[in-house]
Amino acid sequence: MKTWKRAAALLLTAALLIGLSGCGVFETKLARAIQKMSDLDDLHVSLALEAALELRVTGLPPETAPDARRSLPITGSFTAEGELYTKPLRSKLDTVLTLPGSELRSECYLEKEERAYYLYSRINEGTLWQKQGLAEQDGGKVKGLRYIVSSMESFEQSAEDAEAQAELRFDGVLAGEDIEELLRLYGVWELLAEGIGLQLKEDLFEELPDVPASVWVDAGTGMIVRGEADLTAIAAAIAEKQMEDGRAALGLDDFGAELALTGLRLELELSGFNESAAFEIPEEAKAAWGESVKPWEK
Repeated sequence: MKTWKRAAALLLTAALLIGLSGCGVFETKLARAIQKMSDLDDLHVSLALEAALELRVTGLPPETAPDARRSLPITGSFTAEGELYTKPLRSKLDTVLTLPGSELRSECYLEKEERAYYLYSRINEGTLWQKQGLAEQDGGKVKGLRYIVSSMESFEQSAEDAEAQAELRFDGVLAGEDIEELLRLYGVWELLAEGIGLQLKEDLFEELPDVPASVWVDAGTGMIVRGEADLTAIAAAIAEKQMEDGRAALGLDDFGAELALTGLRLELELSGFNESAAFEIPEEAKAAWGESVKPWEK
């Protein structure tokens, strides 16, 4: 369950970053796409997060490996696919977390009641459901618009795309300083540390690098159908800061070893606009053990 929480936390942060990237109010085509997307009642969501790491052995004697490093590649992925309804907010997602030698599947439901969000999940089609409530974060959304606009000013239509093509691509970068302000305004650190219970450093989301990203708009429907973001640099910076104490505790440096994140890419596909399959949250999920005190009553 701890592994699933960490994956869900990473998914939530990454999805927030790429989701905000579509708010280019200064770009006509993107502005129209955002307006159309905001009127949707439901859609189908498919998300994939691919990670690549390397366990490197350094400091080898020159006669053993001159000017070389020995490394062990480690890959992992997190995928989520399902339906999202906006009025009221409800979603159903099937997720798969794949790590070397293991695969963790989860069925998840999310709903909003009053001022809280409730997540229901079960692992590997088991009978035990987990229920968790998160208080809604107030404020910051309107103020955050200026950071979105500032960061999205770099997005331009790709020169490779012509008007006759089925999809129009817009490329740019999300400025690290704007991401920092957005994470602060939306209370992401509090959500991950206090809501989900992760042990995070207080300065974890400071001095972040820029994030290259792209958005695709369907030329026929005017809908945003795809988004991609290269999270390698920002994730590596966050991981390095979060793991510096753990690295010392494990003694990797003493063995001349280091664990490096070499790639992290997010891909988001949107489809089935206003055509999503209806679903109901199972009664056994809603009856799962959970907190007796509502999040906003704490």
